[in-house]
Amino acid sequence: MKIFISAVTKEFGGCRNAIANALKKIHHDPVVQPDFVQHPQFSTLEKLSELVRDCDCLVAIVGDMYGAGPDRDVNRNVPQRSYTQWEYYFSAAEGINGKKLVFNSMRRLPRLVYFASDQFLNAANLSNPELCKLRSKECENGNYVEQQRFKQELKRRKDRDEFDSVDQLVTKVVIDVVRIARVRLLLKVTVLAFLLSAVALFAWLRPLPVYTPPPPPAFSELPGGDILKLIYTSKMPIDAGKPVPELQCDIFVAEETLQALNTARNADTLLTRSDSFFIGVNSLSAGYLYIFTIGSSGSVETFLTTTPTSNSAVTSPIQANKTVILPNSNTESNSALYLDNTAGFEHYYFVFCQSQWSELEHLLESSQTNKWPAGKSIPPFQFFDRGSRRTSPMKPASIRVSFGDKSATREIESQPIRATNGFLVIERWFKHETR
Repeated sequence: MKIFISAVTKEFGGCRNAIANALKKIHHDPVVQPDFVQHPQFSTLEKLSELVRDCDCLVAIVGDMYGAGPDRDVNRNVPQRSYTQWEYYFSAAEGINGKKLVFNSMRRLPRLVYFASDQFLNAANLSNPELCKLRSKECENGNYVEQQRFKQELKRRKDRDEFDSVDQLVTKVVIDVVRIARVRLLLKVTVLAFLLSAVALFAWLRPLPVYTPPPPPAFSELPGGDILKLIYTSKMPIDAGKPVPELQCDIFVAEETLQALNTARNADTLLTRSDSFFIGVNSLSAGYLYIFTIGSSGSVETFLTTTPTSNSAVTSPIQANKTVILPNSNTESNSALYLDNTAGFEHYYFVFCQSQWSELEHLLESSQTNKWPAGKSIPPFQFFDRGSRRTSPMKPASIRVSFGDKSATREIESQPIRATNGFLVIERWFKHETR
């Protein structure tokens, strides 16, 4: 702590120095006001106010001497006090009659007041005749009476003590300063603990944020919106006489020359120039399977329906436990799927039905030429799956693809998905970059 030691130098200079040395030994910072040099008095008082304001505690040693003070002729509108008296009032953040002075914007400090006993004062007078002369001079100009009034005011306070010797004074000051330092530390720890408890309580009471995915865009605003609206809003009651649709599907990305065949997950990134890919499907039940894509350019392309396409010689319906690889034109062993040069998001949809869906077939045929406005980026739809629930893992099906004179085999890793009504919809999507 920074501790301001207030005392009349000619009366208690030795005491002040002894206290300062003792406080330094216990790692406190004593502040000692040197003798004042007379200059414009408001500047002196302002400096004194700043010194006291920057401290954490005041130690006042009080005797019979008034000491130096501001020039009364210069400061007629300022209460007449000695500098040591001003130090005490500054530490109390108050002026005469409890009013704050215009230059005293301070906080109230802890004050430790120590009165010199008659025994100490008499011994000091005997050892230093100069003090007797100074005291006689103060009696003549009225300062002695003012100092006695100040002493009586301080003696009405509880935070005071008396000393008979310098050693006794130093001991009492050290004990009191250590006590105040401990109280200050305890107060800081208590406040910190309270703040931490309040923060912890607030965090505990505050509900955890729940992630809510953004709502999908309106169907009318998307390419192929009529198809998406049909498969995500139509109802198809389950036919108890037919098997419930159940399907596995994955998209596999082939590195150059089939060095590896990796499974693409939703939100993965595929590159136009280096990535070719295949679609693998394993039907666990018989039914009508429709596979189509809405590309980053906005075009709708059908991969599998009830009629042959450029990507598939296989048509719906398909039998149970049948594995389908796309493309499978049966004309070239090195056929694969590639992306165009339009960056954005690619969406693939797998619709597996108990019965033939004529309306969907009609929309797929009529939407072949639908285009997204040039320069407008397609967002990820994130409609996710519909009318489906995952079932227990089973023995995985494998696909084998050939590319030139090389081939690769990979298992369909996705968990089987079973419809909860007459059909199910599975969405797969990835980011398309052109670098």
